[in-house]
Amino acid sequence: MSVSRAASPDGVDDPDAVGLGLDDPQAPAGRPAGRRAPAELLSLAQRRALLAAAVTGCAILLFFCYWRMSRTFQLGSDGASNALQAWDMLHGNLLLRGWTLSDVSFYTTELPEYMLIELVHGLTGEVVHIAGALTYTLLIVVVALVAKDQATGKRAALRMLVAAGIMLSPQLGAGVDTLMQQPDHTGTNVPVLLAWLLVARGGRRWWVSPAVAVLLAVAYVADEVTLVVGIAPLLAVVGWRLYQRVYQQRPDDTEFWPELARARYEVALIGAALVALALGRVVPAMIHHAGGYYVVPPPNTIAQSNDMISHIWGTVNGILVLFGANFFGLTLSFSTGLVALHLVGVALAVWAIGAGVRRFIGNDLVSQLLTVGTLLAIAAFLIYPTPAAPREMAAVLPFSAALAGRLLAERLAAVRLVPVMAVVLCLYLVTLSVNVTSAPEVNDYRPLASWLSDHGLRYGLATYNLASTLTLTSGNHVQVRPTGSAAHSLQVYPRLWESDKSWYNPHLHDATFFVEPEPWAGPMVPGMSAVLHTFGPPARRYNVDGAVVMVWDYNLLTRTRWGHHWPAFDPSL
Repeated sequence: MSVSRAASPDGVDDPDAVGLGLDDPQAPAGRPAGRRAPAELLSLAQRRALLAAAVTGCAILLFFCYWRMSRTFQLGSDGASNALQAWDMLHGNLLLRGWTLSDVSFYTTELPEYMLIELVHGLTGEVVHIAGALTYTLLIVVVALVAKDQATGKRAALRMLVAAGIMLSPQLGAGVDTLMQQPDHTGTNVPVLLAWLLVARGGRRWWVSPAVAVLLAVAYVADEVTLVVGIAPLLAVVGWRLYQRVYQQRPDDTEFWPELARARYEVALIGAALVALALGRVVPAMIHHAGGYYVVPPPNTIAQSNDMISHIWGTVNGILVLFGANFFGLTLSFSTGLVALHLVGVALAVWAIGAGVRRFIGNDLVSQLLTVGTLLAIAAFLIYPTPAAPREMAAVLPFSAALAGRLLAERLAAVRLVPVMAVVLCLYLVTLSVNVTSAPEVNDYRPLASWLSDHGLRYGLATYNLASTLTLTSGNHVQVRPTGSAAHSLQVYPRLWESDKSWYNPHLHDATFFVEPEPWAGPMVPGMSAVLHTFGPPARRYNVDGAVVMVWDYNLLTRTRWGHHWPAFDPSL
């Protein structure tokens, strides 16, 4: 029996018959008469329905696992602020008038997601946990579909399992905080990968380029990281392919314009990237001009050469966190062994990136986009001016996982490594089960919020790490607003970062208390001496649930000239 094979993207014969046992259903020669393969008993529509049902069932199960894992990490102030922004939008302030956001707005990505969750669930701390779990679940599903591409049958299943398996079990602690705790660039990769999925599945149809432009614009309006992981790779890769087709391969100058006309698909994709770039710049500016939110500009410098050693180590550590393999500082135990096992995922990602670079010319367009996007994300992280958190290169995990599924699945089958990968996947499932069942949920701020409410303290001030978190935890019944303090200063002022100016208007609000964690120190955080210097001695002082609550008999908002002297916030702090 002869079996036809096609070359894989990595240059290896397609192992349909050898490694995966995927006989061509159109050539059933050699089978006993009257017998049909199980796959032939189902129609194409039925097989697609079964695949969709299986993916949906797995996604629902994973969502509940990730929701439980998200609750093992303390609710953060950034995520709480995003939830309050979505709540404000849900109640009519669609442009977020008066808001100063961080250097990332999430205006067209996570904020609409938060709005939908709050519409159903209401405003509580669970909103952040639900949204984080939902975003990561969606990301895994999209990564699996990008890895699958046009493959069918066992080849499709293997591709999807390789890609999704690498991302299956995030690490407790820093991994959960980075990937599913609050908007931290992770969700930005969903619309970018959806754009690459359209490129992979849509073929050269006319609507692909406009749809790609819309998806990239949605991502770019929300997060400037899209320029690095989405728009720049599309311009570079498609521009290079267009150059190869139109310039290098034309027989003479008379063929230039006709060949360029025949390359209208590539031209349209470049146009889509430029349209997304323009919209990503113009739309936020138009919103701000109309009185909407203001985004703090990100740093516009790069790292110094003498800092590169620490940045390289930070990059390695960040990649280990993203892949759930950060075993540094852990004691020798079974759990540590499960964490170290995730180095297999790191190895597959490195192998896939190497294959993507080595076979770049022969690879398909989507694999080229994933390769360039991954490398640019790492390069941008390396030259970031200050030591950055792993979230700044969150695209490395889903991009390299999708690339591994596309380029390595057939290779793994050809070299008989599928059984080994199956064992590793099972151990990843064990890791996920251990993380879900054994890790305790952390204490939150509900006791402190309840104490404030019970004592009639409904509007006050606090350090940034407490303020919006307390507000969200109380369901907005207790409203606590963030403050900051410049270095070597005894003056407390409103923190213009994830906050609304109207919060500090003494004609609208009467702030009578200040909440200070004990102990607490950090950049832009007012210490006890600054609080007392700014507001004077409190009338009453309480120690509640690890925090100091100071109460005054007058409106704290009238004690300073906040409306006239607001220092600019330095995001590098």
